[in-house]
Amino acid sequence: MHSEAYSNVSEGTNIGFCCVSSSVTEEPPQEDFGPQYHRTARICILFSMIAFSLLGNSMICWQLLPFRRKRFPKSKVLFLNLAAADLCVTFFAMSSQTVWEIMGKVWLAGDAFCKIVKFLQTYSLTLSTYILVAIALDRYNAIVKPFSRTPAPKSYAIAAWITSLLPSVPCYFIFQEVLVSSNVSYCVSIFYTSQYPHYWRQLYMAYIFLSIFIIPSLLLLGLYTRILVEIWTQSSVFSSNELSTSSLPRAKTKTLKMTIAIFLTFIITNLPYVIQEMILAFGDSKLLDPNIVALFGVISASNSAFNPYIYLTFQSKPTCFGKML
Repeated sequence: MHSEAYSNVSEGTNIGFCCVSSSVTEEPPQEDFGPQYHRTARICILFSMIAFSLLGNSMICWQLLPFRRKRFPKSKVLFLNLAAADLCVTFFAMSSQTVWEIMGKVWLAGDAFCKIVKFLQTYSLTLSTYILVAIALDRYNAIVKPFSRTPAPKSYAIAAWITSLLPSVPCYFIFQEVLVSSNVSYCVSIFYTSQYPHYWRQLYMAYIFLSIFIIPSLLLLGLYTRILVEIWTQSSVFSSNELSTSSLPRAKTKTLKMTIAIFLTFIITNLPYVIQEMILAFGDSKLLDPNIVALFGVISASNSAFNPYIYLTFQSKPTCFGKML
């Protein structure tokens, strides 16, 4: 699970949805392409998110890339992958949505590119979420099963890149270019352009939210709960001095705090968006204010901009830059 989390999977408020701008002439009926949303605030926020995400994630990649060090720590592999995934969100989700908003959602690139862009948007958002799960699994193994033989962090990263295809591939069949006049076309979901029963869209939305938000969130919650229980159990057995020198070294607990902060950021930025999208799909859309919908749709992708600064804050050293953080 960007520039709105799940921006290409939902048709209502996310970055992948091509609703018709009120500023476009020859506008088809609004109900044909979903609800209308305010654009100006979205564009400003998107530009800010792109700038922050590019700066922060580029710094992480520069700091962690193997060519800058003789030995690459295995513990940093997943964080490097997270930065790469967040950069994918920046380029494929945030940037494409910004161009889309500026163009009034008019599509000029053809049907094939419509499908490709939707796929890349969903894939990048899903990848960022699945890397968070991979990090949680790695932390779980390090703290709960420190002496067991477990997969290497690189294996978790590869699995995340592959499994992210599952929610993304359907976009190739769900989205298409629709010509509404001789010179105006849009890239939209088939649920707005074909005579499919409404429950088909509901089934699709349920699958997307289960695979991109609900299941990953439950996994993250369960893994971190088990980790905290393990820490509490160990702290009740060992004295504080024994704990700091044996079972839970300072570096390990510092990384745990950092990953929990990233997890909480993911929940805070995405939960309002998920709730409102479920209302749009299964409830009455009139209950939601359009400007609030637009805001939540944008901030749902903002965790990709926050992640690098959380990492830099926890990993900062007593240098000039570290003191600034």
